[in-house]
Amino acid sequence: MDDLKALPDVLDGRHHVIPIVTGGDEVLEEVNVPEILPILTLRSSVLFPGAITPITVGREKSIRLVREVNERNGLLGAVLQRESEVEDPAPDDMYKVGTAARIIKILEMPNGNLTVILNGLEKIEVKEYVSTEPYFQASVTPLRDSSPDVKSLEFEALVDSIRDIALGIIAISPDMPKEAAFAIKNIDSKRGIINFICSNLELSDEDRQSLLESPGLLARARKLLEILVREQQLVELKNEIQSRVKQEIDKQQRDYYLQQQMRTIQDELGEGADSELEGLREKASKKNCKPRRCRTFREGDHQARTAQSRRGRIFGASYLSATDARAALERCDAG
Repeated sequence: MDDLKALPDVLDGRHHVIPIVTGGDEVLEEVNVPEILPILTLRSSVLFPGAITPITVGREKSIRLVREVNERNGLLGAVLQRESEVEDPAPDDMYKVGTAARIIKILEMPNGNLTVILNGLEKIEVKEYVSTEPYFQASVTPLRDSSPDVKSLEFEALVDSIRDIALGIIAISPDMPKEAAFAIKNIDSKRGIINFICSNLELSDEDRQSLLESPGLLARARKLLEILVREQQLVELKNEIQSRVKQEIDKQQRDYYLQQQMRTIQDELGEGADSELEGLREKASKKNCKPRRCRTFREGDHQARTAQSRRGRIFGASYLSATDARAALERCDAG
């Protein structure tokens, strides 16, 4: 438990919080769950058996509950509320399945909230709420997860597929902590892999709750694989859309930049050529040259005027036509 000393830094945002999963594929610790448990309402988190998870507690009822349970070293039931926006949930606002848990540590936060480190022990079903003040208390029934045969090829294939897809999702998801991939690669327990991924991957509360309510590890593995395949497809599609949008934006920016450059070049070349052409026209009007020479100049001037009207497409045409016109005028001077 020495690692818990680092939790204040973790919860200040300097590190990613990755719930720990305890226990292997062997039979879990036998837990004597009392018939009546105080119920801690979870706003947006699901606690799984075997997981050690930090939970933020801010409501007065919940703060009083965890302090009293911690004083007597007792157990509590961690149950998700159906709508996270409900500030003061009633029993009907709660899911029926949760997890019996033991408090490992309570951390006082600067804003007055508590961060409670919970160790999930056993899945429970809430039968009836027996009191709501000063906090919820309910009669509960333990729901032990059934375990598949250790030689089950289907279960082994499911776990391998879950591991591979989860690692793939982490690799292409910029928001997922890469430490999660390291943890997944180093968990040998099949039970641990399933519950770790259920606790850590970016899943909706509804998905997590449905995974918790699965009747056993095999059913949870099947459900988890189905959810992971869907999430992988969503992440891949999201990344593809973002890549296409980025490429389109980059192309638009590049085209705009090139257009601005072309306008600058047109202005620099076109204005100088136009001024020169006007001067040549004025000079030509005062010349008395042979008809053939005059016709040559007029043709050059016609080319220049045509190029002026097309400058938006061929920005160098005015300059080339002005050069031709100048040459024609010089030939006119030569007689």
